[in-house]
Amino acid sequence: MDISELEDVMLLSLGCFDPLLLSIKANQIKTIKVRIQQSYNDHGIPVLLIMTSNASDDRYMELMNKYKAVFDSFIGPTEILAVGETMQVSDYSQFNWTMFNAEDRKVRRETVFPEQCRKAFEAGVRLAAE
Repeated sequence: MDISELEDVMLLSLGCFDPLLLSIKANQIKTIKVRIQQSYNDHGIPVLLIMTSNASDDRYMELMNKYKAVFDSFIGPTEILAVGETMQVSDYSQFNWTMFNAEDRKVRRETVFPEQCRKAFEAGVRLAAE
């Protein structure tokens, strides 16, 4: 079946993997797709995408950059703050989590985490002023 024969179609736009679904008439696909690409970012909203993880700060950057590309396109200018090797529990001895060094996590929470919180706060202040 040719797409021009369809009464209604579902358009799925996957710039990176942005789930933009539109139910539209077949002859309107091209027009609407162009309008979306041109108008979604007319009045962009600055975004700070914060990712916390047990993994290292850079472990998920490839994935986060894909999200960033989607947000840049459809919401507004996007920044990423990756906060890795976070402390998940206050007492690691109560869990069989031998892959984590509890003392390293505690030191990181006391030394690195406050700096990351400061960066998040300052970015929020800056983005809110834009």
